[in-house]
Amino acid sequence: MHCPVDCVLCGSNYEDNIHILLECHGDMHIWREFKLWDKIDRALRQNYNMDAMNFSLLSQLNPCQSALFATILWSIWKHRNLKLWQQKTENNCRVLARTTTLLDEWKVAQGIRREGGTPRTVNYRNQYTKRLFDERSYQEVDTNVT
Repeated sequence: MHCPVDCVLCGSNYEDNIHILLECHGDMHIWREFKLWDKIDRALRQNYNMDAMNFSLLSQLNPCQSALFATILWSIWKHRNLKLWQQKTENNCRVLARTTTLLDEWKVAQGIRREGGTPRTVNYRNQYTKRLFDERSYQEVDTNVT
């Protein structure tokens, strides 16, 4: 099984965990969209090591931000693996939508309700039903993606 050393998303000549999950040009846009990039950038300047940076950053984030951070990491990793193993290309809107949907569904399953947030159902063209919260910050993300 061949695993490339170059980034499958941007073609950078070296793909390490910091590049894949944080510094690839598309990733930085995602972190900025969720208003976490400044905190990540500060943590990276202190510890340019993924493990040390994660612990440093998680100690600074509140529980909601920590959950968001972990969910974004997972969604970016899935984005990369879809490209590498299935040759499927996603845009950042899809990565953002997957992140918010997964996190919101987890919160619903846990019985966590956001202040003023009411669950609603959004039907996708692929017949899957997703639960999202009506919240201004999520309305900017195009979630009607096939």
